[in-house]
Amino acid sequence: MSSEDNANPSRKPDLTRLPMQALYQVANVIQHGDEKYTRSDWRSTYKRTPERINDHLRAAIGHIAEFLDGEEIDESGHHKLAHAAARLLILLDLKSMGDDICLDLLAYEKEKEKA
Repeated sequence: MSSEDNANPSRKPDLTRLPMQALYQVANVIQHGDEKYTRSDWRSTYKRTPERINDHLRAAIGHIAEFLDGEEIDESGHHKLAHAAARLLILLDLKSMGDDICLDLLAYEKEKEKA
């Protein structure tokens, strides 16, 4: 997307440009999570703490690292990269709702105590 596209958020993106087979894999991971927990449970207020939000980032990095170590499929039968992509999409969703992603949780807690 160009900066012009970002300046005009009402412009609808062309979703046909997305790699559909990869999206199906990510959707299967999200659906697996919905069945294991509840649908879109990451949006629940009690799960939107900095620690829980950062768990998504750590999990995404972990899935990528496992893929780089030669593991492709996890215990659920889904590809490691599909899990990583799902976690990153969840983070984007949380960011779009105004949540913070803070990599230094100790600094975050200290700042919160000062406020």
